[in-house]
Amino acid sequence: MIKILKRYYLPLYIVLSLTFLLKYWLGKRIMPVGEQLITAQLFAIVLTILCGAIYYLEDTKWGPKRRKKQLNASPFKELKNLGFVEEENQLIGVYKNYLIVASYTWRGSRGRPSIILFVFYNSKTSHVYVSNDRIKDLNKAYKKQTLEWSVGYIKKEWSFNFKPPLYQDIKAFLESAILTLDKEGFQPISRTEYESMAGEYMMYLERNKN
Repeated sequence: MIKILKRYYLPLYIVLSLTFLLKYWLGKRIMPVGEQLITAQLFAIVLTILCGAIYYLEDTKWGPKRRKKQLNASPFKELKNLGFVEEENQLIGVYKNYLIVASYTWRGSRGRPSIILFVFYNSKTSHVYVSNDRIKDLNKAYKKQTLEWSVGYIKKEWSFNFKPPLYQDIKAFLESAILTLDKEGFQPISRTEYESMAGEYMMYLERNKN
C-alpha cells in the first residue's frame, strides 16, 4: 500500500498542492489566507485521489489489458507468423540472424502508447567492447532516423494515438537496421551469447570505471 501511495499519489499531491497554493497566493484574494490555504489543499487532495486512481488503474488493469490485445494484433501478429514467440509480455525472435525483441507499452517516452523494437548486435570485437564515445557518435549520426544506440542494441520507438504502425513499417525498419549494423561493422549475436555477455559487460565496466 505504501508503495502504491508513493508511486501514484504522493508526486501528484505535491505538484497539485504547490500549484493551487501558488494560484491562490498570486491571484486575487477573495477570502482570508487561512481559508485559501485550506481550499487549495482540499482541491489538491480531491484531484490527487481522482487522478491517482486513474493512473493506478491504467498501470494495473487497463494498460495490461490493451497490451494483451495488441500482442495478438498487427503488427505483432505478422511477427508471430515469422516465428517470434511471446515471452513475458513481449515478442522475441530472430530476423536475418539478428536477435529481435518487440514490445508494446501503453505509456511510452512521449506519454502515448508505443511499439518498441530492439535489434541486438555483438558489441565486442577483438575482445574489446564498443566505446561510449562510439555510441555517442552513432546516436548523433543517426539522430534524424530516430535510432537510439546503446551498447549491444539499437532501439526504435513508434508512438501513436489510435492506429499502431503497419507491419510494413516494422519490416522496413528491420531491413534498414540490419543494413546499418552491417555498414557500421557490427555482427549478429544469439540470445544465449547476449545474456552471457551482459554480465561480462557489467564486470568490464566495473574494472574500467576509473
